[in-house]
Formats: sequence, structure tokens, C-alpha cells
Amino acid sequence: MTQILSFLGKGGSGRTTAAIALARQSAASGARTLVLSLGSDPSPDMLLDKDLVATPTVISPNLEAVRIPSTVAIGKGWEELQALEGQYLKTPFLRNIYSSELALLPGFEPLLLLTELRRWLEQGYDRICLDGLSSPELLRLWGVPESLDWYLRRFRGAIADSEFGRNLGPFLPALSAAVFSVGLSLDDWGPAARLLETSLEQGRSLLADPRKAMAILTTRSDRVSQAVALQWWGAAQPIGLRVGAVLASESSGLDDLKRDFAPLPVFSLSSAASDSVLPSFDVLNHAPEPLSIDLQARQIRLFLPGLAKEAVKLSQSGPEITIEAGDQRRNLRLPVALQGRAVTSARFQEQSLILSFQ
Repeated sequence: MTQILSFLGKGGSGRTTAAIALARQSAASGARTLVLSLGSDPSPDMLLDKDLVATPTVISPNLEAVRIPSTVAIGKGWEELQALEGQYLKTPFLRNIYSSELALLPGFEPLLLLTELRRWLEQGYDRICLDGLSSPELLRLWGVPESLDWYLRRFRGAIADSEFGRNLGPFLPALSAAVFSVGLSLDDWGPAARLLETSLEQGRSLLADPRKAMAILTTRSDRVSQAVALQWWGAAQPIGLRVGAVLASESSGLDDLKRDFAPLPVFSLSSAASDSVLPSFDVLNHAPEPLSIDLQARQIRLFLPGLAKEAVKLSQSGPEITIEAGDQRRNLRLPVALQGRAVTSARFQEQSLILSFQ
């Protein structure tokens, strides 16, 4: 099982330094570790004193590093999908779209970055320290399962009944296998949609297990950097991404950070490895859950630190609650005991959104 560590924080707060420090600690413990930089920033090269390329460079025993600019990763994934489309569709519609134009297609860039991450997950590493993406890009990447699930549920019927959906049917097995490692054999959109829903659920379950995916906050001592880290902590909760610790690039003010970021443990991070106090991986694996359900009290509690009540929107449709917090969306299928019950109140208490049902 591979664990992916990713890092959230303001620019200049030490995300790359944290990724490399924890990668070195992981390798020293005997875990086969990879620093995967999806960006063009040369900082990892300088910190590792190596010229990183698109193939793994050995840094030390158990530690390798690779740097793939996100534009290259997106282009590679796009070419793969275009090739698959040419095999399965009589009239390809992606062939005249270039990877540089994908910003016009919301959701495609993080989807293709996810295919790149999947490739490295299949290489047998014990731990991958993900670097090179900004905090918004990282949350969009991890938010792909929730976003696709929302669109699938809303538009499945319309697509299935359309000529477009019937023509797209043969392409779906290859697309799903390329992105989610789920091989499908199906004859129409209905089974494809159901199996795609299953693969999306597998993506959400990965985020739900801190032994598989974990985020760490990085911050400096100034209040702006700390406020931004707090906001990213809250934004990670709706998509189910657990946050395990805070790494502060200065040792001063740690007591204040421990108070503001409770219950997260806070550690000091220095460019000099000997001066850093890093969390053990056992500590990271006990990150607090973002969501809890109390069936007896008919309540759902979603932890949303750093987010104002005005930034949260709710909608209820059948057995599902959609929670929008900032730029993230959580589609929550209600337990059977709460299905058919309307939300009677939604209030903030101790940085949590508490939903009460009839």
C-alpha cells in the first residue's frame, strides 16, 4: 500500500522543504520513497542537489525523485486519451483539441494529473511526497472524485438518452481504465455509469484512509500565512482529505499555533534538517476525521476550520446532501436512517457545521 503525502500552505511557507524533509525521514525508516514534483520550479533540484528529470533519480538509499512539469503530464495524459478515443469512436471529437487548450474544459487538467499520479502509484513505492502544485491545484486534484460524481449524478439520465451518450459508450471502458485503473466491459452508458460510480467511490475511500492519502499544512510565523493555512485546512475537509499536522518554518510562536490549529500537532521545520522536529508517520496516520454522523441524535458534523458560515451552501436532493464550502463540494449520501428526513437546522459550533434532521 502506497501513502501519498501532499502539502497545503501559502506560497513561500515551506511546502517543498517539508516534502523533501519528510521524504528523507521516510527513506531513513526503510520505506521506498519518491519525491514527485509536478511543476517546473527548480527548488527540489536545489534542495536535493540533483538535476531532476522525468525518470527517477536516486538521491540516497530508498529515496528517489522525479520532476515532471504539470504541462508535460497533462499533455501526456491528453495524448493517451486521444489515442484511446481514436480506437473506440468512429468520429473522434478530441483530436482537434490541444492540451494547451484544456483550461477551457473545466476539470480536465486535474483529471489528467490524476492519471499521472496513478502511474506512479503502480511503481511499488511505500510513500510518495507530492510537490510542485499550488494549494488550489492540489485540492482540485483531490476533488476530482467528488466533482465527477456530482456531474455524473446530475447528468447521467440526459447523457444516457442522447445520441452523444450512445456514441460515447464504447469509449468509456478505455477512459475509466486509463484514469482510474478500473477495466470495464459494458454495452451501454447505464452499466458504465454504475461502474464509474464504483471507481469514484474507490477514489473517495482512498482519501478517507490516512494510511493512503494525507495532507500536511505548512506555515510561517506571520498571521497572513497562518490564516491561509487555516483556510486550506477547512477547504480540504469537504472533499474528505485528512490533514495530519502543521509544519512551521520558524520555531517561534509554536504555542499560539498549537492553540489555533488544535487538535493538529504542530512541529518546527528548518532548511537545516538537523534543526527540524518532524512528526512520526504514526502520528500522521491518526489525523482527525472531517466528517462524523450521530444517528441517535440525527446529526451530521462536518469540520470546517477557517471557513465562515457565509462561505458554506447546502442543498438536499432525495437521499443526498450537497455541501459547498469555498471552491469544494461534498456529495453526502445519507445513511438509510436519515433518508427522507429534512434538515431542520444548520449551525456552526466549534469550527464545525452541524446539520440536524427531523
